[in-house]
Amino acid sequence: MLRLMVIHCPRASETKVGSVVDIDGPSRVLGRSPRAHIFLDHPNISRKHVVFSASDRGWDVEDLRSTNGTRLNGRKVERRQPIRRGDTLNVADYRFRVLSVTRAAQLQDTAA
Repeated sequence: MLRLMVIHCPRASETKVGSVVDIDGPSRVLGRSPRAHIFLDHPNISRKHVVFSASDRGWDVEDLRSTNGTRLNGRKVERRQPIRRGDTLNVADYRFRVLSVTRAAQLQDTAA
């Protein structure tokens, strides 16, 4: 599982600073589309903005050619990149802090 905390959001957002987002499953799309796994209803978020994918080393993030971009620790995400605990992730006007990253291998070990 990937756990993110909202540390900045637009004023017109229903999302609040301090909110926690838990992401699980093999991959999850964050976007403005109601069909996105993680729905953020804000005009600066693309319908399919970013995808989070579980990997054997933890979790990765990849921008889906969004209009307003994605940044990991201040650097533009231009290809799939690993996420680590303590990282800062900017998705358009939203900013998240990575609270925890549970690797896929750890998930399998705890299920056994």
